[in-house]
Amino acid sequence: MKCSYLARTSGPPLFHRHWPAVRRAGAPRRQVFLGHSQPTHSGLVDHLALSFQAAGWDVQAGDIRGHGRSTDSRFPLGHLATDSGWQQAIEDQRAPFETAFAQTPWEDRLVVMPNITALLTLEVLKTWPDLARDIVLISPPPNQRALARFGLAFSRARVLLRGEAEPDEHSLHHLYAFLGAHLKSGRGPGDVMSADPDSVNRVLDDPLGWPTPSTGYWVSIFSGMLSAWTWHKHQSVTPGTRCFILYGSEDAMLRDGGFLAPVQRTLDRAGFAEVATQKVEGGRSALFLDERRLGIRDRILAWRDGEAAPESSQPQITMPVVAREICEGLLPSHDDPDKAHQAMLQVFFEAVENETRWTEMLYAMIAEIDETPDLDEDELQDRLNRLMPHWDRSFSLNRQIMLSSSFGLYLSAVTDRLNIGVAVLDRSNRPLQNNAAFLDILRVLFPGLLAEVGGARFARVAVDRLFADSSDETVPTAKGRERVLRLGDRPVGLQMIPNGSVLPGGPALGAQSILLVRAPQDAGDTRDQRLSLLTIAYELTPKEAEIALLVARGRAIPEVAETLGIAPSTARSHLKVVFQKMRVNSQNELIARIMSSPVGWYA
Repeated sequence: MKCSYLARTSGPPLFHRHWPAVRRAGAPRRQVFLGHSQPTHSGLVDHLALSFQAAGWDVQAGDIRGHGRSTDSRFPLGHLATDSGWQQAIEDQRAPFETAFAQTPWEDRLVVMPNITALLTLEVLKTWPDLARDIVLISPPPNQRALARFGLAFSRARVLLRGEAEPDEHSLHHLYAFLGAHLKSGRGPGDVMSADPDSVNRVLDDPLGWPTPSTGYWVSIFSGMLSAWTWHKHQSVTPGTRCFILYGSEDAMLRDGGFLAPVQRTLDRAGFAEVATQKVEGGRSALFLDERRLGIRDRILAWRDGEAAPESSQPQITMPVVAREICEGLLPSHDDPDKAHQAMLQVFFEAVENETRWTEMLYAMIAEIDETPDLDEDELQDRLNRLMPHWDRSFSLNRQIMLSSSFGLYLSAVTDRLNIGVAVLDRSNRPLQNNAAFLDILRVLFPGLLAEVGGARFARVAVDRLFADSSDETVPTAKGRERVLRLGDRPVGLQMIPNGSVLPGGPALGAQSILLVRAPQDAGDTRDQRLSLLTIAYELTPKEAEIALLVARGRAIPEVAETLGIAPSTARSHLKVVFQKMRVNSQNELIARIMSSPVGWYA
């Protein structure tokens, strides 16, 4: 493969890839150009490119601005300008076409364009009608005007709220949740592209793949959906131009072929001599990624050579029908606009914990637009503008909940690994939630109790016994109070009572404190675990934690300095910071604090 840049005066240099053909002497110079989709770039079409190359084709591909390597400081990854982005993208798509087809006859040109580059190709054809004889569109965004109108109004409302240049996770999430709503199973938004986890991970793991586009990018794309499918009477392709539409049996773009009929009608009016279609079983919207699994090249060449069996027409489906399958009765119609507005706000509230409500609302609103073709554009835009701050807040709260949940899961895994039991307690010291190690440690501390009281009451009774054997004395800390819990004469637990309502759920769930219980003493080296606990509990640096542990073991400062290979003055400076962070005034207090904390359990 050869790589180069195509110079541009109105944008970044366009990255270009070329896989030269290996042809027999006298064979025709057949040229294929491969496009890319929103979450991909030309580097991810290599499997399909190499397959065409092996069949004797000269293959070229490139990145339009805002994708792959066609970026710079003025035109970052995932951004198109709100006012001119779509027109600039059309020009970007035309430039590599000119490079690829300069020496190739019309009948030997083939373009294979997925998703957004399929729309760009339709735009180029309006001014370059003899671009190529054979045009392959893979899962093109369909000419569903209601979808494009809503997407455009939504994106413009996002621009008003956030500006046009910032990456916008909100829009990206909603688009792929919308597209993937009909999938029977999936692990995440990327599953819209392919049912093959390896193909999906290849995009997600690529540093230039799956960018988070700006709000301006989506304004450009939805503007393009409206523009690309609008052909005027004087616009038509060269007679004899043929089109082949490939789509998957689980295709999010074309709804498994249900949106094909209006697409075919538009292409017929544009003058295509043939508009053939083929469903690829097991395929989704990014078929071009699945060359090795689905054999996309062979399907395309069979069609080009007249060997593909004609496909029977697919039953047409409308957006309201699709919407009803997903969100029957979600937003009851209201003659009063204020009541309709309030109904939507209720959906946002519910979506904080159930994000499928956003997707249902998208379908309901798009279906309403489809059924009301005379809906005024300004009215639609005003509605989205008024809703967007509430929608944005709903999304932000949902993200915070998900992040907190993820953090809790990881924290639980860490404490389990350290063999420390953790539980959230209410005001009565009743466990509300705990990790797996908490119950395991209680079974060791109270052998036979589980059989005596049963599983339902075990944790409650064990915790009650811990508190019964301990004093009520608490020690002030920088962020609340602490109490050491004992079993006989052994410290086995630490209750932390933070200031304010900082625990998950807070007053709503009655969360009052956190209880840590110690694990049975490990026979192995626990030094790393003690260091980790010190850095977490007191926000010490690794070096400060090492010094604190050595002092707790009774080492003098000269010994500490020699052990760590630092100057005694440096060790004293570190120790002074440790005193401040742990709120102690002497080495004896430091030793007492460490030995009475979870770190002491590993001493």
